[in-house]
Amino acid sequence: MNKIEKHLVSNFETILVGKLYNFRKRSFWRYLVASVLLAIARPKLFGNLYLTFLGTFLSLILISFAVMIWSAKSQAKKNKFDAVVELFKDKIVIHHLNKDLVEEKDWSWINKIIIKKETIFFETNQHPPLI
Repeated sequence: MNKIEKHLVSNFETILVGKLYNFRKRSFWRYLVASVLLAIARPKLFGNLYLTFLGTFLSLILISFAVMIWSAKSQAKKNKFDAVVELFKDKIVIHHLNKDLVEEKDWSWINKIIIKKETIFFETNQHPPLI
């Protein structure tokens, strides 16, 4: 039986990469549009339309990054995911190394597989997302 085996660890860096990926995919454009709308509605908030847009957008991004870093640190302390994941043709088997637990999932557990240059993201059907 063919299988792919990979050791996965959830730590601050991996959680932060996932949060940044989700932020870029979901929130970045919303903050951009919200900043444009606020700049149109209140152009003199920071002096002129351009400065209002830029000030609002950079403030939102700065606050978001601070919250993401804080959240990733607290989630890394709380979430001790250390496992060997085996990918089979018909199932996914997760052997947790830090606790005596073996989980077996089918491929419907994975919403989407995203392949980047050196990274593969699995978006899963669980909360919080295991990305």
